[in-house]
Amino acid sequence: SYELDLWRRISSSARAARLEANASQFDLEALIMGISAQAGELYYLSRSLVRQEALARRLVQELEEETRVIQERYIFGLSSADLFLDARRRAEVARQTLISIKEQRAKVRDSLFLLTGGVLTELPPPQAGKDVSMPHVEPPVGLPSGLLQYRPDVKAAFLRVQSADSRVAAALADLFPSISISGDWGHSTTATSFGDITGRFWSLAFSAALTILDGGRRRARVEEMRSRTMLALAQYRQAVLAAFKDVEDAIHRVEAAQQQEESLAAEEAAMEQVAGFLEDRYNSGLASYDEVLMAKSQLTTVELALAKAEYQVAVAVISLYRAVGGGWMERYLQSGRKAGNEER
Repeated sequence: SYELDLWRRISSSARAARLEANASQFDLEALIMGISAQAGELYYLSRSLVRQEALARRLVQELEEETRVIQERYIFGLSSADLFLDARRRAEVARQTLISIKEQRAKVRDSLFLLTGGVLTELPPPQAGKDVSMPHVEPPVGLPSGLLQYRPDVKAAFLRVQSADSRVAAALADLFPSISISGDWGHSTTATSFGDITGRFWSLAFSAALTILDGGRRRARVEEMRSRTMLALAQYRQAVLAAFKDVEDAIHRVEAAQQQEESLAAEEAAMEQVAGFLEDRYNSGLASYDEVLMAKSQLTTVELALAKAEYQVAVAVISLYRAVGGGWMERYLQSGRKAGNEER
């Protein structure tokens, strides 16, 4: 038995289902992109925390040594009590910073454990000689709107608009009569007193059906599908606006993070000169040892802030790549499907 699709009800329903399936595929791509970005952020955070912990340990040692020297000078009346108390306070702050960094590393380990389903607790360190810092990116003055077409969430929203429109067409076609064709063909045997009578038979029939009274159910279905289409269109517009906002925010974030990194790098270079100058004066007997220690601790503090700024640059660049989208996702999924087929 077959139904003649004169009003394209069946084909419209099939098209809507295919579009919805494709939209679900882009939902998967959006999920993979989000997990990839999160994994990238965790990787750079893990590497940054390793460096931050080393700098924090060095800062604690430097401040402890500075506190010891100032305490000795205070005992002999060569330094004031406020300098000694301030040095001890800064040493305690450095210890708290070290504890906080250790706690953050533990949280990153737990996040990796959750993200990978218990496979990884620590990301592998980079190869020897490999730079783990994110390359410097010049934020573009303007991005073509066509780049947003690569975003899987925008693709999924657009396909759902098309799917909803096809369901409207199917609901409209359901208002018209359905025409079916049915046929029978077979081989029969009939037993009689004269013997068995065998033979083949066939029949072909057309039928048309139309619901006259349905209480307005079909027309209500049409209105429902139209409302769903308007909802899908509004969600698509929202997805496009959100995409523009994500890109704009990511560009500003990259600009701010790179400016902060450049400023701290300049401050680090200046502090290195100050520390070197004070050390030369100390060797010449023109500066005290506590001045040298204070300059070194200030330099380490700037280096610690610079390590955090470099991580912020990496996160900002990742957010920009994620906001723009890209064709790499489709190639990645195709290679994954190919590898899966080869394994099977």
